[in-house]
Amino acid sequence: MIGIVQQPQKEWQFLFMTAQFVLGVQLFSQILGNTIQTVLKATDAARKFRNKIDAAFQYLEMRGVSKEIQQRVRDYFEYQWIQRRLIDDKEALESLPEKLEADLAIKVHLATLKHVRIFQGVEPGLLVDLVLKLELQVFAPGEYVCRKGDIGRELYIVKKGCLEVVSDDGSFVYARLGEGSVFGEISILNIKGIKSGNRRTANVRSIGYADLFRLSKHHLWEALEEYPDARTKILEIGRQLLVKDNLINLQEEAEHHANHQKFLDSFVKVTEGVNEVQTKFGRLVAERAAVVFKLKQRIRRLEHLTDLEDERDAWLAAGAPKQRPKPKPVVVEPPPPPPTKPGKTVKDMRKKAPVKNARK
Repeated sequence: MIGIVQQPQKEWQFLFMTAQFVLGVQLFSQILGNTIQTVLKATDAARKFRNKIDAAFQYLEMRGVSKEIQQRVRDYFEYQWIQRRLIDDKEALESLPEKLEADLAIKVHLATLKHVRIFQGVEPGLLVDLVLKLELQVFAPGEYVCRKGDIGRELYIVKKGCLEVVSDDGSFVYARLGEGSVFGEISILNIKGIKSGNRRTANVRSIGYADLFRLSKHHLWEALEEYPDARTKILEIGRQLLVKDNLINLQEEAEHHANHQKFLDSFVKVTEGVNEVQTKFGRLVAERAAVVFKLKQRIRRLEHLTDLEDERDAWLAAGAPKQRPKPKPVVVEPPPPPPTKPGKTVKDMRKKAPVKNARK
C-alpha cells in the first residue's frame, strides 16, 4: 500500500537504509548551511550600510543641519539602497591585484570613455590610464552639476540618468543630456584664446538621480605628460571644436603663440650665454691652475737656495772643514718634452746636425 514502508529484514537492507539516512542528513545540512551563510552575508552588508546611515544622521543632528538637507541625505541613501550599492566600488576591488583591477575597469568603462570627442583616435595606452582615474559621482534630483561662470576643473560623462541644460534662473530648458553624453571637456584643456576663459558656459541640472563619471583636469594632464603626441592631437581636436563653434578668439591665440615664441627665443639666447660663460670660466680655471703650478716651482727653488745659504753659513761657522758637504739636488718637476715629428728621435736629429770643418 502507498505510504507503508516495509521494515528491513536482512543485514544489507539495514546497511542501505542507514547509508540513505546519513546521505540525506548531510545534503540537508549542506543546503541549510549555504542558505544561512548567504543570508548572513546579505544581512552583514545591510548592517554596515545601516551603520553608515546612522553615523551620517548623527552627524547631521549634532551639527544642527536643516530638515531639508536631512531629507536630501535620506533620499540619497534610499536611492543607494534601491540600486543595491551597499558597497563602494573601490572597497570591493581594493583586494584585487592591480593588473586584474585595471583589466576589470577597462572592460567596464573603456567604451564609455571612447564617447568623448577629444579622445577619439588617441593611443590606447592613454585611454587605459584615464579609465583608472574615472570617479563615479551621484547627483540628486534638482541638483546642479555645474553653473555658468564656474571654473572648469573636470569633464563629465553621463553613465545613467538624465540632465538638462537650463537658463540662469532655471525656467527655460535648452537641451537634455542622456546616457553617454559628455560635457566640460573643452574647459580642462587650457587652450589659449577661449572666449569663456576656461569657465563653464551653461547651467547643467539633474532631472532625477544621475550617475556621472568624473575626470579631473589634474588627472588628465598628469596622464598626458607620458603621451606628448596624444597631447598635441587632443589640443588640436579641441581647437577645431572651438573654431567650429566660434568660441575662440583667433587674434588672442596668435598673440599668445607669438609671445610664446619670443619666450623660447629668449630662453635659447640665455642658454647660449650661460654656455659661453661656463666655457670662459673653464679657461680661467685652467689658467689659474697653470699659474699656481709655476708659483709652486719658484717657491721650491727659493726654498732650496735658502737651504744652501744656511748650509754655507754653518760650514763657515764650523771652521771651514776640508770637504764641503754636497748640496742637495733641487727637485723640480721636468717640463713636458717638446713635440717632435713622428718617426724622428733625438739620436737621429744629432746624426743629421752639421759638423764643423776640422781644418777651420
